[in-house]
Amino acid sequence: MRAAARAYVAREHALERVADLYAAALEEAVGGGAVRDAVLGEVAGAAADVGIGAEDPEAAELARRLGEVGLAG
Repeated sequence: MRAAARAYVAREHALERVADLYAAALEEAVGGGAVRDAVLGEVAGAAADVGIGAEDPEAAELARRLGEVGLAG
């Protein structure tokens, strides 16, 4: 159990991992919401331009794909 605990701590608190998480948190705090909203607005506008409405199956696929990349509204 000691080795497993040591491996867990090393993995979860690795400098590179923690630095990446910290940078992501800062980016989100500084303007991530505004960027996300702008991207979602662009996607919605492009979908409307090609005739994809809210009830179309393609809209559900777009929502699923946006969720995959962390942009679900």
